[in-house]
Amino acid sequence: MIADLEKSMTNLKKRAYTLLRWSEKYTKTDMVYLAEGGFWLFLKTLFSAAISFGLSVAFANLLPKTTYGEYRYIFSMFGLLAIPTLAGMGPATTKSVTQGYEGTPLMALRTKIKWGVLGSIASAGVAIYYAVQGNFVLAGAFALVALFIPFVDSLSIYNSVLTGKKLFRTSTFYEIFIQGTSTLVIVATLFVTNNLVFILTSYFLTYTIVRFVVFQAVVKKYTDNTNIDPKTTSYGKHLSLMGILGTVSAALDSILLWQFIGPAQVAVYAIAKGMPLQISAAFQRLTTLAFPKFAKQDFKTIKKALVHKMMLMFIIMAVIVIVYVLAAPYIFNLFFPAYSEAVTYSQFFALTLLFFPQKFIGTVFQAHARTKALYISTTITPIIRTFLAIALIPFFGIAGAVATELTGKVINFAVVLYLFTRND
Repeated sequence: MIADLEKSMTNLKKRAYTLLRWSEKYTKTDMVYLAEGGFWLFLKTLFSAAISFGLSVAFANLLPKTTYGEYRYIFSMFGLLAIPTLAGMGPATTKSVTQGYEGTPLMALRTKIKWGVLGSIASAGVAIYYAVQGNFVLAGAFALVALFIPFVDSLSIYNSVLTGKKLFRTSTFYEIFIQGTSTLVIVATLFVTNNLVFILTSYFLTYTIVRFVVFQAVVKKYTDNTNIDPKTTSYGKHLSLMGILGTVSAALDSILLWQFIGPAQVAVYAIAKGMPLQISAAFQRLTTLAFPKFAKQDFKTIKKALVHKMMLMFIIMAVIVIVYVLAAPYIFNLFFPAYSEAVTYSQFFALTLLFFPQKFIGTVFQAHARTKALYISTTITPIIRTFLAIALIPFFGIAGAVATELTGKVINFAVVLYLFTRND
């Protein structure tokens, strides 16, 4: 009986393999690779989406809007204050690991922590400012941020090892462990207290400790040499520099809403864009899967096949947007009853998903170190988006923020597509 079962499984695998290979003439994609790595990325995505959605529901129903707005404001500021931690070292390290330089992650972590101290100093300055203003809650929050900025996200560099070596299954298990543990602690804290500093402490402390444990395990088990790519630091700094304007522009929405309308509207905006951003983050896994492939392929070869893949992705996204727009009123009524005003904003924000396919072009530019194209694409759009945010949000509030995001996506898509057609 066992032998028959094994024979059936073998036959099923052969049929699946044949079907996947047959489908490649339509998808223009290595479907076997996509299925093997994609399954684990899909599982990782499903878990991450469930965790993110569950946290949103917990925050929306367990915290007052004002407190949740303060929480979101602090994380918008955290994005700015964490700029010195060199976010670009992640993809730069992935590229190095793909090429066999497995000592790079340790070097990258040290570099990120060293530069992250500048963010700590800046955050301490913000804490002092709020203390002078008499707002001791925000003063305490930013003092806490100052302690953790060099470490909390920097330790995620472990994933560059796993991505570079195509260990998607292992990456999934570690991600489930990290997010699951941290979420349990955060939700438990929400049930106990509404104190913002305590909630932030549970977040930063748990993620830092768990990521540290995982980083140590990954480096010990999955790196076979101590070779360091001498170009990684330079390339990582280039990528980080390119991303600064985008980071500032992305954080500006919540900061302007905070300044001109108040924390409650920051909370509404966060809930409105939450699910569309989670959907985008889920599909972002595909670019993670594609990165090692792109890094080893010739640019001209990629260019011939990518347009077809982007068209397929656009069709998928269009279907998802339609379904989401129809379902949003029911989702909000069930899970976010206190945020009914966010429904319309969320439906319009979902239109940004239509521009997701251009992320593959950005991944190609990163994988082939096309620094000129990356600099142009990561400079023009954020500058225009920043001017739009300053012009629209103070007068139109959340509607202005959504309009800014949509317009920015359109411009970015046009710029990236132009650069892609001009590059060889």
